[in-house]
Amino acid sequence: MPPKKADSSKKVVEKQKQKVIELERLEREKQEKKEKKKLEKAELNELFKPVTELQKCAKGVDPKSVLCIFYKQGQCTKGDKCKFSHDLTIERKSEKRGIYSEEEKVEESMEDWDINKLEEVVSKKHEDTNKGLPPSTIVS
Repeated sequence: MPPKKADSSKKVVEKQKQKVIELERLEREKQEKKEKKKLEKAELNELFKPVTELQKCAKGVDPKSVLCIFYKQGQCTKGDKCKFSHDLTIERKSEKRGIYSEEEKVEESMEDWDINKLEEVVSKKHEDTNKGLPPSTIVS
């Protein structure tokens, strides 16, 4: 039988243990630095966050159809008890028109214009064709 391998010397084993310990220490220091930076960033965000006023909605409007401004900023602590909506898709939706509402568009027609408005429109229409002509005055 061939001779058995000799065990590593005590110095080599000691150096390997020191390396492992050193690596663990460096890893812990990195982790502590990350946590410290995260805490500093959170503190700065806390200091410089914008102050939001209490949210109000007009009378007759369902508060659940309005997005909670505190929720939008990630600061609403009320959760399900909040009277405003926590659905971010509501912000993109527009208000639906009522079928029975009296919102008719009144179209403006020439019959409703006064003399000044008529003269203004005519002058705008024929402005480029009358540029070269001298002004005319009607004598009666």
